[in-house]
Amino acid sequence: MSHYLVLLLLAPLLALQGIYVRRTSLVLPEAAGERSGSIGKGEKLKVLIAGDSAAAGVGVDKQDRALTGYLTRELAKDHCVTWALIAKSGSNTQDLIKHLSKVKGEKFDVVLLSLGVNDVLTPLSASKWQGQLGRLTQVLHHDFGAKQVWFTSVPPMERFPLLPQPLRWFLGRRAQEFNRVLASYVEQAECCGLVDLSVHLPKQEPDSIKCAKVSAMAADGFHPDESLYQLWGSSAARVIDKQIKLNSVA
Repeated sequence: MSHYLVLLLLAPLLALQGIYVRRTSLVLPEAAGERSGSIGKGEKLKVLIAGDSAAAGVGVDKQDRALTGYLTRELAKDHCVTWALIAKSGSNTQDLIKHLSKVKGEKFDVVLLSLGVNDVLTPLSASKWQGQLGRLTQVLHHDFGAKQVWFTSVPPMERFPLLPQPLRWFLGRRAQEFNRVLASYVEQAECCGLVDLSVHLPKQEPDSIKCAKVSAMAADGFHPDESLYQLWGSSAARVIDKQIKLNSVA
């Protein structure tokens, strides 16, 4: 693949850019607030939100302005939602699998996942990542009783204002490769679905961190801002609710 040829040719530069970004980037905290709760009236629905810093709400100050808040409020329009958030900045797929193995006795009807960015940032191959997706799904189905598992697409990292070129281009191509694997996996896996957020992000590649707000991203140029969390939560709620209704008819 062309981006791996670029990696071979520009490996020293990409490595230096990666070090520079880690040392100079703005580090934002996870959103404050409860990590579990109950909201709404109606048919009972147990929901787990899990994954990385985006799942944890980095980019906004409170959980009610993050993914969890918007998702649960939308679902609560028709359901009594009992929810939990298991997320940590820097977590990749393997980290989440290990963390879930330590959680006992929890059962959920629906799981919404935010994963992939931290996997893209490692040397992990897309094919090995697909194997990890399978193990994660098995844990969620068998150990947590999940009837629906929804993966969120890896965001288009070629549009992240924080990243300098050519690092931004390379990671964007990696993210696209991972998304192809994810789409193929979800198509074949039982009771899994995909929430694709790429349609909500501008197609331009901003030239600087100053463009972060234009790109529906937080001040660090790497995480979602509140507007994108709202779109994410409402989009996920729609597909979750649609699948619940389809299952009730079947």
